[in-house]
Amino acid sequence: MKIGLLGGTFDPIHFGHLDIAKYSLEYLELDKVLFIPAGLPYLKNNQKLSSSFHRLKMVKLAIEQYPQFEVSDIEIFREGPTYTIDTINQLQSPDHELVLIFGSDVIAQMNKWKNLDLLFDSTSIVFINREPKIHKIFHKNVKFIDVPISNISSTEIKKRIANFLSIEDYVPNNVIKYIQTNRLYSQFISE
Repeated sequence: MKIGLLGGTFDPIHFGHLDIAKYSLEYLELDKVLFIPAGLPYLKNNQKLSSSFHRLKMVKLAIEQYPQFEVSDIEIFREGPTYTIDTINQLQSPDHELVLIFGSDVIAQMNKWKNLDLLFDSTSIVFINREPKIHKIFHKNVKFIDVPISNISSTEIKKRIANFLSIEDYVPNNVIKYIQTNRLYSQFISE
């Protein structure tokens, strides 16, 4: 089984994430895409995140209509910082071909990743370009694909919420309802 692994904080998940998953499913000929919300991402330890419970629930809501999408809580319940190599080691199986899917924006911080060389050698990695770019990572397991998706970010969505602007063009309706019901991102309104 060929499985795409799409990790992130998903705070909140938005149509850009879903578009990446849909495009990857088709373009990479995946059997499924596994969304993996980060538990304690060590590179974002000074960033205030919604609780793991809320982020996991929002992903579940966002993907419920897609039978080839699943969510894993593997990083949510891991003790301590979250490292991609640890997730790969936990998920590897002789029955699975794993493909890591990242936005190309993570490249700038990859030199800080734990066991980066081992990660490159142990699995296929696909970087999603939001706009055509040329990158200088050359490795047999690394591929770049251009995906015509929105440049919206979770940060932009939080700013829209703070300014009482609609987010319905960026976030699935059931996730919007969840955000409203649980008063998520209310801290941005008072900034």
